[in-house]
This record gives sequence, C-alpha cells and structure tokens, in this order.
Amino acid sequence: MRPTVKLWEIATIQAWWTPNRSKKEYYEWWNIPRLKSWELNDSFSINENEEFITELWMENSSAKLFKKWTLLMAMYWATAWKLWILNIDATTNQAVCSIQNTKWLFDNLYVFYYLFLIRNKIIIDSFWWAQPNISKDYIKNIEIPLPPLETQKAIVAKLDQIFAELDQTKLEIQKNLDNTDELWKSALNQVFQGDWEIKKLKDIADFKISNIVPLEDVTYNYIWLENIETNTWCLINFSPTIWKNIKSTKVFFKKWMVLYWKLRPYLNKVYVADFDWIATTEILPMNPKSNMNSKYLGLCLRRDKFVNAANESISWARMPRVTTKFLETYDEIPVPPLSEQEKIVEHLDQVSKEVKALKSHYQSQLDNLEELKKSVLDKAFRWEIG
Repeated sequence: MRPTVKLWEIATIQAWWTPNRSKKEYYEWWNIPRLKSWELNDSFSINENEEFITELWMENSSAKLFKKWTLLMAMYWATAWKLWILNIDATTNQAVCSIQNTKWLFDNLYVFYYLFLIRNKIIIDSFWWAQPNISKDYIKNIEIPLPPLETQKAIVAKLDQIFAELDQTKLEIQKNLDNTDELWKSALNQVFQGDWEIKKLKDIADFKISNIVPLEDVTYNYIWLENIETNTWCLINFSPTIWKNIKSTKVFFKKWMVLYWKLRPYLNKVYVADFDWIATTEILPMNPKSNMNSKYLGLCLRRDKFVNAANESISWARMPRVTTKFLETYDEIPVPPLSEQEKIVEHLDQVSKEVKALKSHYQSQLDNLEELKKSVLDKAFRWEIG
C-alpha cells in the first residue's frame, strides 16, 4: 500500500478576504496582481488578470503575496476545484485557496496532477452545498500519495512529456472541429447569392399570433430560453409542463412557425417548431406567409448578414435585446420562388448532416484524449508508468 499524507502535513494552506472596496487607497496606484477564482484555468501560467491592488492593502491586512510557483485551487461556485500554478508573484480573492510548498516535501506539479486526477471526487464532495463549495479545511485534509521527491519529479517529467504530445494532438483536432463551424457558415452564406427579390420581414411573416385560452391542469409543450442549442438547432433539456407550473410570461405558437430568440445572451437562436404551443415572450414566433418555406426563413435568420444587423440594433442596457420593431422593418430578406427555397433547404439539410457527422467524429476524438489523460494519470499515481 502506497504511503499517503494529508495536504496540511506537507503544505501551508491559506486563503484571504477581499479588502474594503470603499478605501480607494487600496486600489489606486496599484501594482500587485490580484487573481479571482474565475481566472483559474487549470494551467501553469497567467497571461493577464483583471484586478490589481496596492502595497498599502498588503501592509494593512493579514494577506500576503503568494510567490511564483504557488499552487492555487478555487473553492466556490462554478469555478470550484479549478487549479493554477502561478508564474508570477500575486495575491488572490477569498474564493481561492493557496497550497504553499513551505516544507519542500513535494513537487508542485506532482500535487497539481494528483488533484486533477481526483477532480471527480472533489466535484461530488463540493455539491453537498446549495452551490459548489470547497472549504479550506476540506483542502487541508485531502490525502495524497507521497513517494520520495526524486520519484515525484520523475513522474512529473514523464507526464509532461506525454501530455505535451497529447495537447499537440488536441490542438490539431480542435482546429478541425472549429473548421466544421466555418464550413457550415460558408455553405449557409453562399446560397444567398441569387438575383432575387428583397423584402421586409413583416412582408413575408406575420408577427401577431392569436392567443389561446389555456387549461390550468393540462400539460403543454413549453420552450424556455435555454432549450435550443445554438449551433445545431437541436431541442435540449425539454420536457412538457403543466400550465399552472409555467411562471414566466408566455406566447403561443403553432407547428412550422419560426421561433427567434431576441434576448442576450441567447440572442439569434432560431428554431423551426415541429410541435405546438407555448414559449417565453423573449422568444418571438414568426408565421411565414404562403410564399415562404419555414426552414428557408429560419436559414435567412442565421446568416451573418442578418445576425450582424441584429447585434448592431440591440437596445436596453439592463437586458439587451433585439426589438420587434427592428425585426418587422428588417428589409434584406432574399425571396426566391418557393421551389428554389425548397432546393436551398434540401441542400443545406445535407450539408448540416455532414457537418454534424464531422463534429461528432472530432468531439469523440477529443473525448477519447481526455479519457487517455485520465488513464495516464491513474497509472502514474499507481506508479505503473514507465
């Protein structure tokens, strides 16, 4: 059985509170980097950070400057369990815990890799709270196998070598994955090159949808802002809902209407409904007129020309959104004959299938690489790696 120790036995574990923001002298004439938890990104370097503080704050608080190579772990909210090794001297906010190698009994990268290996357990443990939360005491009591320092360094060297190769492969696959999005965008934008009549949106689709009196205990199909995936138009996390349990304001739609997401950050999602009935009012139903194919109209709303115009039209600082007035008066919709619209839809449906297959292929490769990393880490900390 491999010898293990608790982190507090080999490291100094510390976290600091945020200084009083009402004291400008703590933030003016700043020169000391101060990291926030969301800036931790499982890396060994920091390229930039948002906030700096003054030496006066350091002098008037119990905080200290963490030295280069200090290991950090985020403790709260969505970034809980993220890691970082400093490549500069810096301090942190209260959501970040430092694991300082004050006794020189471990290699920082060795501990970094081990904490990464047991991340799933840390994640599970963090959800005992209302939000993800890891305490400083939890971190102090993490058990870690501790071979001699020379063995730790040998394991780290081997992992660095293997991960460098895997990361290069990952970059190449990610580039291919990103290129699939460009392939789709190129195909989408190229089909709108015909010499066709150009019309306003309000001339090819109705925006006023008749309301229907609901029944309190009846289950309805209800679409919320997060129910459509941005790039694929796929319906996600969707389940029919009883009317009385739908708390937001609502708008009704019918099958084959084009639904447009008009509120940021969900802006410019588009879905051609394949069922009836209800959506939040931040989703605008458009009912294409008889000379318009619903899927063709949906494609028009996804091309760069429309998306860019919609983004430039955004109003309301508190909740940025595209207005119905902009949509009704938008006057650059190309309208070929219905038969031509159907050919365009058929062509892009085929392109979409091919792009989705490519994305699935490349994503599967990325997933396999992550599993391979976990396998390598597992072998390394069972001391089975060559």
